[in-house]
Amino acid sequence: MHSWVIGKTILRTWKNRWWAATKESPLIGFLPLALLLSLIGIFFYVYDASQKGLLGLLGVVNTAALLPVMENFSTLSFMLVVGSLVLLWQLAVRSGIQNRLMETLPVHKRAWTIGQLLPVMVLIISLFLALLFPTLLVLMEPLSLTVWQRIALVCSYFFYIFLAITVGLVWQQVIHIVTRRLLKKAGLAYHQMFHGFFFLSSMMVTIGILSVIYRYQKLEPYVVWQPDRRFMAGVTSLLEGDTIGFLLQNGLLLLYVVAALWVVMFLFRREQEWEPDATSGWLPLRKMAFSKKPWRSIAIFELKRLARDSETHLYTLVFLLFLMITGFIVHLFDEQFVQIYQMMFSQGILFALPFFLSIYPLTSRSKNTGVESVFYTLPIKMSSFTGGKMMIYVCIFPVLSLLLLLLLFGVNRIALPPQELWVQAFFYAMLIYAFAFSVGVIFPQRQSFTNTLILNLLFLLLSIPVFFLVKYLIDRFPLYVFVPLSLVSIGLLYMINIKVEERRALIS
Repeated sequence: MHSWVIGKTILRTWKNRWWAATKESPLIGFLPLALLLSLIGIFFYVYDASQKGLLGLLGVVNTAALLPVMENFSTLSFMLVVGSLVLLWQLAVRSGIQNRLMETLPVHKRAWTIGQLLPVMVLIISLFLALLFPTLLVLMEPLSLTVWQRIALVCSYFFYIFLAITVGLVWQQVIHIVTRRLLKKAGLAYHQMFHGFFFLSSMMVTIGILSVIYRYQKLEPYVVWQPDRRFMAGVTSLLEGDTIGFLLQNGLLLLYVVAALWVVMFLFRREQEWEPDATSGWLPLRKMAFSKKPWRSIAIFELKRLARDSETHLYTLVFLLFLMITGFIVHLFDEQFVQIYQMMFSQGILFALPFFLSIYPLTSRSKNTGVESVFYTLPIKMSSFTGGKMMIYVCIFPVLSLLLLLLLFGVNRIALPPQELWVQAFFYAMLIYAFAFSVGVIFPQRQSFTNTLILNLLFLLLSIPVFFLVKYLIDRFPLYVFVPLSLVSIGLLYMINIKVEERRALIS
């Protein structure tokens, strides 16, 4: 009961902050509507892309050919939901309560932890509706099903996704408890490092198990109880008109969900009131000296702060590992689908990687919130202050993106794109990072899970038209036009950031 109240309190807090911000700026009041319209736009974009990418390229028109595609889709969607929940849950739990009033409530910590699940579930459901559900609808179109059978299939898929959510909770909580039990007296830095190590180790073990299952057909009798096999068995029963078989398969999924929920509650009861020491640990770049030039000193200061952001590094490492696993699983599918999935995967990471890494420039300005007066009193021009910080993300991060792309292409044994596409990807990354930094400057937030989440949603909302505009420029114009336009856009963003900071300094 306490957990449900805490979850509703968090959502109500978001609503109150939105209402307070709306009173100061009525334009912010339209953000929820704009976010809803953006999700609808993503829904239709994914639906159209799925039609062209899956059915258009494959030319699939019969049920027998569609079933392997649907099986692959169900496996990938299960892993996507598990990975997304682990990342969001990790971010929510590790951020702490961040509320003085909440800290004084007579509520056990596990009640607070479970209460944070409600906003996380809202995000997972939004992700599911915007990214996965349109593809399911495309795959259902050629199937000869009645309206009620389609509704039953959609409900079965929702049930299957809920099972993925419970599996993600079990996974995260097991690693969380093991880390705390083994490192009771260690510092926060070591706790975070070993937590990431245990998580990555468990992911590698999962990869090994999946590779053995998919490669060796002799294990087929032992893996028929996998959730994806039960879901596909239910789909097959539905296509054959076997209602009893469909209900039996979903009954097995129900047993899986009940068992997973029981394990989740048992693990939450093992939660202990212990926090690692945040003062101990190793500081990266401690011996790097500052420069006499102000802009260079600001850049070095930003580099040091980036190097010590171990929590965000952990999320980035997990995301990269998830991309590697996705590329690895592509090779496990039938040979007739591998080339198509590889093409879709390569196009996806080229544009998705800068979006994920934009969390660094997006939260750069928010880390100064509360101490702006210190920076404003320093004898540093605002152009040097903004330029030093922005240079890290505009010059270094695009190079880092290309290196990570090379790593992903090499690990997943995917042919490298042409050189022109690499140049486009470089300047595309520059624009995304510059835009993310500008959003963080214009809408600074105090560091907390709620504020960071709101800032990321705002960036997602504002970046959608930017993404489509850049994609249009890449498709329509040659490099000698796209590159100058990108540099001019970055220069305009730089000037806007300077003006915003100068006005903020005058007001304070």
